[in-house]
Amino acid sequence: MIKSYNYIVIDSDTISNFIVKITIERYLNPSDIHIFSNPSEGLEYMKNANMKDTHTIVFLNIHIPFLSGWKFLSEFENFAPDMQNLFTIFILTASIDKQDFVRAKNIKSVGGFLVKPLKKEIIIALINELEWKVKHLSKSKHRQR
Repeated sequence: MIKSYNYIVIDSDTISNFIVKITIERYLNPSDIHIFSNPSEGLEYMKNANMKDTHTIVFLNIHIPFLSGWKFLSEFENFAPDMQNLFTIFILTASIDKQDFVRAKNIKSVGGFLVKPLKKEIIIALINELEWKVKHLSKSKHRQR
């Protein structure tokens, strides 16, 4: 059974938001899902929400009016490190531009680059990989003590 996470979807495309929400609800075990069409509102929510109990996975489109996904990531990188550790951000975009992929790969806070549409196999593999990383990180922290 997949562990329960919070999810945030940030994309100006309402149809894409609906598809991602349905995919999460159908194949995962979400604690909570928040959808933002305005990245500034999503960023503000992340700054102020009390999410210390459950890790949050963010699906972020990089090509959004108002505040681009790149600018969003730049502002997110200004969060305190312990706050950043509460989130895993996946780029979810229609872009197949290799420059976008390379740019995303060089940003520490980006956990992966996904091309729309979000598919069952991809989302389950990502969550399983995230759970493996979290499990092994906590084991290594116990060994260091």
